[in-house]
Amino acid sequence: MAGLSTTGFSVKRLTDIISSLKASANTEFSGFLTSGDVLDTTDNSVLGRWIKIIAEPLAELWETSQQVYSSFDINQATGVSLEELCALGGVIRNTATASQALLVSKGTYGVTIPDGSYVRSANTNKVFEFQEAITLNETGATAIQITPTVVADSTAYSFTYKVLGSNLNPVTVTYTSGVSATTSSIVNGLMAVVNASHSTYIEATLVGADLLVQVTNQDYACDFVATQFTINKAKKQTLATCTETGVNLQDVNTIETIQSPLVGWDTVTNPFAAIAGKVVETDAELRLRFLQAKFQDGSNTYEAIYAAILKLDGVQQVVIYENETDIAFVSPPVPAHSFYPIVLGGITTEIAQAIWDNKPAGILSYGTVTTGVADSQGILHDISFDRPTDLPIYISLNITVDSTFPTDGEDLIKASLVDYLSTLGIGEDVLYSRLYTPINSATGGFYVSGMTIGTSASPVGTSNISVDYNEIVNISASNILVSFA
Repeated sequence: MAGLSTTGFSVKRLTDIISSLKASANTEFSGFLTSGDVLDTTDNSVLGRWIKIIAEPLAELWETSQQVYSSFDINQATGVSLEELCALGGVIRNTATASQALLVSKGTYGVTIPDGSYVRSANTNKVFEFQEAITLNETGATAIQITPTVVADSTAYSFTYKVLGSNLNPVTVTYTSGVSATTSSIVNGLMAVVNASHSTYIEATLVGADLLVQVTNQDYACDFVATQFTINKAKKQTLATCTETGVNLQDVNTIETIQSPLVGWDTVTNPFAAIAGKVVETDAELRLRFLQAKFQDGSNTYEAIYAAILKLDGVQQVVIYENETDIAFVSPPVPAHSFYPIVLGGITTEIAQAIWDNKPAGILSYGTVTTGVADSQGILHDISFDRPTDLPIYISLNITVDSTFPTDGEDLIKASLVDYLSTLGIGEDVLYSRLYTPINSATGGFYVSGMTIGTSASPVGTSNISVDYNEIVNISASNILVSFA
């Protein structure tokens, strides 16, 4: 029965409305008919046409009523209705965002690169804008380039570094010069000490007559104190945002063109792939995030950690492996009574804070990326997680085309494959048979006569590619070769 009932809302369809109106017409006009006469309500009759005219807006009203009813159901609501329902639970649709890149700039000591400065990607031509000004100095630097201010025999030369975001105390590096000391001997002696005893956090190389001391892990930065040295150059990190919203993927070391020339600003690069931006959140994505948000109602759970990380800007994927046993797991390598988050995208410090705010008390996090998070007393605690490792995928495709194959057909096939493979999650295998769907849906006028896949150029495989627990598929159009039979 149409209408609202205990089982929900059932809409009355157009055919049912027409049948009901015809039945009512026969009832209402029966008194005007002589014996043996039949009321003509066929579609082509005058009355039948009037019934259709009346029935169609009634059907539209029924459809509208169903939409109104559905708009109060989180699983059926769409558009603005879905947004309003989610807003009641504190979940707002994500608007389009721009890609962000962590940049490292090098230049003359003391130079300030102002906010609003522009750099450009060489491979995509996308422009990125500095979100804050940075001064190239020894504070929070990833590298300093130094030379001794005074050369003296039998003198202890030293500098101090403090790894930011760690519990480590400042560490001093010392080299004592011999007789007949020179700038070169001092610099080389200090380099040997750094690389022999301090290589966990810093490394040293020669740049001309100068000593370049840089942080080994770009997730970190250091405060340096080098009073016996002249600092000629410095490197510093800053976050830049693409001037266009959308995904705008940027590979490592591709943002290297300075668009806002500045005397003393020598180079810029991105040591990590950019954090991809997003298009406007779809209804399906918003609905899923709303349902996941309920997990945050309970704190100190792995579900809460997952939800807290996932809501951070720039985070694209999260997986958490947990081990509640007394025995360490081997693969994934999760120590006893700990958990192992792997996060794609996002800012390291924000991820660590989200983990600290939501993790169960006394349970340690595991991973190769470690940063310190301060508690309410100002005491730093190490929080660890991991980043997924890119697994490059190569595809060699043979196709046979006909006259309807479009001129941009090859590009369409490549784009469709990239779009599909980019949706695979951390640790998700590449299934050979499933590649045919994005290929065949890209365009028409062809059929596949052969396909091989692999993790290196010139692939020969025709079976699934296994992706490890900490890997994620990395695919680009340049990794796809299309040959025409």
